[in-house]
Amino acid sequence: MKTQKLSKQTISPHAQRHLSPAQKKELADAARKEQEHVNDIAGQFRQLKELRTKEEMEARRALHDMLNQAIEWRELRFYRHTKDGNDYVDIIDRVSGEVLKTIPEPDFAKLANMFKQHPGITLDITS
Repeated sequence: MKTQKLSKQTISPHAQRHLSPAQKKELADAARKEQEHVNDIAGQFRQLKELRTKEEMEARRALHDMLNQAIEWRELRFYRHTKDGNDYVDIIDRVSGEVLKTIPEPDFAKLANMFKQHPGITLDITS
């Protein structure tokens, strides 16, 4: 009698009654392997979903931080004054009144012109 190798396709309960014990074992092994494969894929999907959620949370935090920084920039004021015969502009924190940076007038005029030409540019006043 010729033995056929069972495929991983579903076999009806009626057809299963006519299988030999070896064929039933082979079918059960194939079903178990298929289930393990499905479980592996489901686990990988969960990991990807968790990773995506973590990345989204990090992106939201970064956006929130940027927005908070942008709000700080809106709280600045500028004060023009003369010292030693030269004109300067003080960049002042509106809330605390602290002078954050003093820039010579010609440099400030260049910066102001640059801001007009390139809206959205950032001014680093930390250096």
